Amino acid sequence: MASTKVVGVLLLCLVILHVNDAQDVAPAPEAEDAAPEGHDGDKCYADCEKACVDEGNARSFCMLKCEKECRKGQIARRFSR
Repeated sequence: MASTKVVGVLLLCLVILHVNDAQDVAPAPEAEDAAPEGHDGDKCYADCEKACVDEGNARSFCMLKCEKECRKGQIARRFSR
């Protein structure tokens, strides 16, 4: 009786591991949508960060500020289609 429970638990663990591996292999839908806009986002971020640092702000502040602003622009372009 105890051996069947052990076998059942082992089989359940194998199924969970297999499903977890299958989810890691599948591409994320957001990654496919973001691919064409990647160059615009990179340019937006680089330009924004350069301007922000030139204004005398700290690089860490500029990273957060520009990431937020450029992400807003990407989301706006995505939903305006």
